[in-house]
Amino acid sequence: VVESRAPLRCTHFDAFRFYTADAMPLNSKELTREDQMELEQPGCVHATMDLFKLAMKLAPFIESSLVADCFDLARQARVIDIRASPYDSTPYHAPDAEDEVRR
Repeated sequence: VVESRAPLRCTHFDAFRFYTADAMPLNSKELTREDQMELEQPGCVHATMDLFKLAMKLAPFIESSLVADCFDLARQARVIDIRASPYDSTPYHAPDAEDEVRR
């Protein structure tokens, strides 16, 4: 399925490191932790999901409403991530983003 889509252009190291060995060379760049700050795109859905992880770590020191807002934002970002993935997400009731663009 991955080969049938446009070239992969992931710039988030923490997502890239979970690629299979066969999929890594299909990405437009070989990513490392060292070049993460240089290559990461502002507004990356994976970085957005990381906000919730950081909010949970800071939960004893911040308002619970901020943690809840970060969770809601991370959930929305995850839906976008699943829909934009090179896999068929329709079994999970999430149409591919590509399908929506065609409408």
